[in-house]
Amino acid sequence: MDTKLTVLLSRKDDSFQPSRTGEYHLILQPDETVVTCSVREAQGDRIILLESLKNTLPEVLDHLPWLRQPFRSVRIFYPNNKFTLLPELLYDEDNKENLLDFTVDRENREQILTDRLLHPEMYNLYAVPEQQIQQMNEAFPQGRICHVSSALIECIWINYKNQVTGKKIFIHIRGKSVDLLVFDGSLLHYCNAFSFVTPEDLVYYLIFVMEQLDLNPEETGAVLMGEIERRSPVYELIYRYVRNVEFAVRNESVKLSPVFHDVPGHSHYLLLNPLLCGS
Repeated sequence: MDTKLTVLLSRKDDSFQPSRTGEYHLILQPDETVVTCSVREAQGDRIILLESLKNTLPEVLDHLPWLRQPFRSVRIFYPNNKFTLLPELLYDEDNKENLLDFTVDRENREQILTDRLLHPEMYNLYAVPEQQIQQMNEAFPQGRICHVSSALIECIWINYKNQVTGKKIFIHIRGKSVDLLVFDGSLLHYCNAFSFVTPEDLVYYLIFVMEQLDLNPEETGAVLMGEIERRSPVYELIYRYVRNVEFAVRNESVKLSPVFHDVPGHSHYLLLNPLLCGS
């Protein structure tokens, strides 16, 4: 039976032409059950497409064959919770397996990939199943894979480096996982990801991290991004415990097609801030 696409969100400018992919930059975020992608013009530097589909990557590729065509550039933000950050001085390429295994329960046939971050000067080590790496490389031979946490750190640092005074916690929700990052001014203080089932689970991890870092929920600012809405149980619970809450906004330099007028700035933050993520 032919699997149909389940569209969660679709915005497409009339100028988008599937035959002209060589003139576009593609950002792809393939989760286990949701695939999201955005397309930006090479000329004009304007984002003209966003698709979020509740399907697997092979299903999406079958229904959207233009994704297999060559693009000007392809960035793949790989989302999972199996990563660890190391200062540049402690990173050892020949010992990366042991470095990651110290904090992550890695399974058989998982390959270790690394991202080098400039702000801060760190390495991000993460485990990806070999089958998924092969799948992504076959579909996007020119693609650059980086971990979603690497993209988040870079985006937040560039967008907020001159706005954060003291410590601020960033809450990025993607499916049933939450990324928690704490910046102290322009310095990354903490970064971790947790899986959750209920809103109460998510808030438990949030409060736990804030207690461990000695952050006062009455004073510490929190920035929300990703899959969260103001009138949602998750937001209401977060606001009950953390009073100084705001939604992330996109960088003013990002050019968007008018079709995105109703997409909130915190939604699909990484895919709609490509200039901040070096794509």
